[in-house]
Amino acid sequence: MFSLARQFLNLVLPAKCPICHLDLSTEKGEPPPFCGLCSQNMIKILGPCCPTCGRPLPSGELLDAGPGFRCGDCRLGHTHLDGARAFFYFAGPTRDAIHLFKYHGFWRLGRGLAALAIGNQIKEWPYDASLILPVPLDSFRLRKRGFNQAVVLGRSFSEVKGIPMALDLIVRTKRVPPQVGLRGKERLKNIRGCFKVTHPEKIEGQKVLLSDDVVTTGATANECARILKKSGADRVYLFALAGTFQSPAGIGLGKDSL
Repeated sequence: MFSLARQFLNLVLPAKCPICHLDLSTEKGEPPPFCGLCSQNMIKILGPCCPTCGRPLPSGELLDAGPGFRCGDCRLGHTHLDGARAFFYFAGPTRDAIHLFKYHGFWRLGRGLAALAIGNQIKEWPYDASLILPVPLDSFRLRKRGFNQAVVLGRSFSEVKGIPMALDLIVRTKRVPPQVGLRGKERLKNIRGCFKVTHPEKIEGQKVLLSDDVVTTGATANECARILKKSGADRVYLFALAGTFQSPAGIGLGKDSL
């Protein structure tokens, strides 16, 4: 009955791409979450990246120089992460889709982005994680949005890889001003002391994969990693849908719109 009703509504009110409003109505099956053109214009992060923070590198020769290569920020010891990957640049249709998903409740966009990202990353996934932990929201933002966007990505990855996910092992202990507009050191200071591990015995020895929608400076994930390692985690990795990195090709990305 529900399927018939959905098909009827698709006929009466043809589905449209929520990003560009292109007609997505089809004769059979459920319309995709966004159109093919928007999908093609989502810029993927390809090529060599820093093994620790996932920042794109101008040349693979830097990685060939030695297995221990790290970017400048990571060499300065500013991260507790053991590895990070983001799939898209936070620009164009990707930014629009994440905003619609995150702030306007377009769940299908979130699931579509997660499926696209995970489907492309899964064959070359370098991290042997044993537990997935979505980066937690504070209680105010969780009530306001009604969901945590990081859970959508984490659940999708858990289903594909068969890695268990937990929602209550790391929590936010206080609300802080949004990170939008803050620089690297300001973000680190702003987020310091915001997380708590509720059951350290369940974290000890785990290889944790954090999931989140967007990585900017990595300050939030870095603080999560610090607390998790303090509680005995063996490794902490991050997988994000998008990163506000500067492309080696010169693509400008707006951090202030997060």
